[in-house]
Amino acid sequence: LPASRTLMLRFDPVRWSPERLTAALVDALSQREPAAPRRVAGPLVEMPVRYDGEDLAEVDRFCDAMIAIHAEMTAVETGKADKANNLLKGAPHTADQIAGDWMRPYTREQAAFPVKSLVDYKFWPPVARVDNVFGDRNLVCSCAGMENYQ
Repeated sequence: LPASRTLMLRFDPVRWSPERLTAALVDALSQREPAAPRRVAGPLVEMPVRYDGEDLAEVDRFCDAMIAIHAEMTAVETGKADKANNLLKGAPHTADQIAGDWMRPYTREQAAFPVKSLVDYKFWPPVARVDNVFGDRNLVCSCAGMENYQ
């Protein structure tokens, strides 16, 4: 998988605001020459990189999405969002859901466009959340019966 699709961020929100973190990432990803690795506190090693890819805007959109998801998680943890009925539990929202009756504690705009970039680049999922575990626990064989193989 390309590294831009597998980026994991862990940060201290007391030391870093989402805006400051995004700015630091963009700055780090746009360095002209990579710096030498250096050891930081604990077992972590900081590995500066040089990024020459054409999809820096895609990385930026990805970072915005991760920051938004973290903010939604924090809203649930702090009680600002309902634990059972919130953006994360309801996602993804289909166009039919957005256009239909709305009985949720968040706005249609928040559901349709959780980050600004989706206003210009929106993919409308054809279905909402699927219970993926059901298929794992309830196996159904669509094969012909064993009597057909004798």
